[in-house]
Amino acid sequence: MSHDSGVDFGPVEGLGWTRLTLHVTFGAPPRDCGAGCIESVHVGLTRQTPTDATDVRPVVALGLSGARRQMLLTVEGTIVAQWPFDRYSEGRDEPTQTRAFSLIVRPDGVATVQDPDTGATVASARFEVPTRARLVAYGRNVNPGPRRPGARLVELRAETAACDMPASWSGRSSLVVLDQYTRRPYEGSQPSAPSLAYDDDGVAALAFADEGRILVAKRPDPARPGELILVDDAGNAALRPTAETERYDDPELVWYGTLGVWWVYYTVRDAEGRALRIERAVLDASARRVEDRQIVLSSSESRTVEMPTVARSHAGIWVMIVRARVGDGTDARFSVYRSIDGVSWEAVPSSLEFVIGARALGASEIDAPALARHGDTWQLVFAALHGTRWAIHAAASDDIIGWRLLEDGNPVLTGSGEGFDRLGVRGPDLASRPGALELVYVGLDGARGRFGLARRDAATGGTRP
Repeated sequence: MSHDSGVDFGPVEGLGWTRLTLHVTFGAPPRDCGAGCIESVHVGLTRQTPTDATDVRPVVALGLSGARRQMLLTVEGTIVAQWPFDRYSEGRDEPTQTRAFSLIVRPDGVATVQDPDTGATVASARFEVPTRARLVAYGRNVNPGPRRPGARLVELRAETAACDMPASWSGRSSLVVLDQYTRRPYEGSQPSAPSLAYDDDGVAALAFADEGRILVAKRPDPARPGELILVDDAGNAALRPTAETERYDDPELVWYGTLGVWWVYYTVRDAEGRALRIERAVLDASARRVEDRQIVLSSSESRTVEMPTVARSHAGIWVMIVRARVGDGTDARFSVYRSIDGVSWEAVPSSLEFVIGARALGASEIDAPALARHGDTWQLVFAALHGTRWAIHAAASDDIIGWRLLEDGNPVLTGSGEGFDRLGVRGPDLASRPGALELVYVGLDGARGRFGLARRDAATGGTRP
């Protein structure tokens, strides 16, 4: 859209997870501005740089055509909605001098225009959310009317609010674990249940299960996030069963910075795969030496516990979620526990057992809960089996008691349709990072599962779009 003047207010960051609201008051020229009068003013977002000085192609913009006294909503340079600027009182025919509107730009790609006086939505449209954009105001003043002032911005005010977009995972890629000495990809029998955590120096470590053991790898180069190296020879697993009839599964890796050690929670199973108990092991900072092992939860004849996931609150309280099976084992649900020392746990009555269930999701099975404390919110992801395909769902809580499914219970991550995770995704784990969440998972291609990595922007204290 051509213009002869404008203002570049600078870049707008984080549109993928930030809701931007522009409160704009427009002033219209007198009504004697005829057909040859070209006066307009617009405010919106553009991908262009300040050097593009003669033509603006807005991603989304709200504007006023002064001569026609029409409001315009523009997307990618195309007018997608227009409505009268004037608002007449009943029985009066006086032109409106100024009028305010709010342009709301959401991270899910929906732009709406609201009338702040009535709260009504005047127009809406979809747009492609840019990774980078600038806030600009621009207009034209060709052959203006005989009386001033012309079309103008009377007031402009911008507000932002962080939004949580549970399904906005991006940068999906495979995660490769290399042997410490040969630097060749670790193959193993069937690596599963990856768990990602960071130490105080920002070094990432990954625990995973294979052949009844638990192995640990670390990321040596942050610039190569998809590559980790085993901390020891593949034959020297960090954790291996003390009894020949048992095997370890479902590791949850936690960095305990106060003591400078790694905690690993895991399921102990018998030779037939039945969950016997959940244990916690303490590893030194190198993740090579086991310093302690303790039983934290045990299964009973009527209830088995497995697949632990653990996170710590800002107040220092530890929270654990497990998958519990009751009765004949066909009824699986997630249960919440809390602890002050990470060893002695007490059950917490919560809505999680009722909100999340295979039947409620239209699934035949749920497993692999993964918990993270991000800002003021508890974030939970888990896997669900729909027919023959696994997908990842999400839930959230403010207090670990009341839980809500995100995305209306729909999956937040599914098979990509190509590559290592084309047929499905399962076995997720979450890691909270500054301004983001990282997800590791097992990608399914019909042959063998391979680890994957994804990331999404997630501001602390975010709201819904």
